[in-house]
Amino acid sequence: MLEANRHPNIDILSYSEVIEVNGYIGNFKVKVKRKARFVDEEKCNGCGQCAEACPIYVPNYFDEYLSARKCIDIAFAQAVPAVFDIRRDYCIEDFG
Repeated sequence: MLEANRHPNIDILSYSEVIEVNGYIGNFKVKVKRKARFVDEEKCNGCGQCAEACPIYVPNYFDEYLSARKCIDIAFAQAVPAVFDIRRDYCIEDFG
């Protein structure tokens, strides 16, 4: 992922889902739905202070729910970009 992120012709749209693909070889149109992170991607530097402050643990879907992880976290250590996201359905704060 790091190499792909450095490539000038590749835009990584993490935390996104492909909804629709139309076109033909060399001329595709793709509709992408970006999921909300509830974190300002421009301000997040991946330091992890927000995860340290978060008191809520949620089931860890990466290991078939055998362990827990913080409600605000980064998907995995080598994630690109290194931006945290919040699982708002588990949060105890009211974000408006």
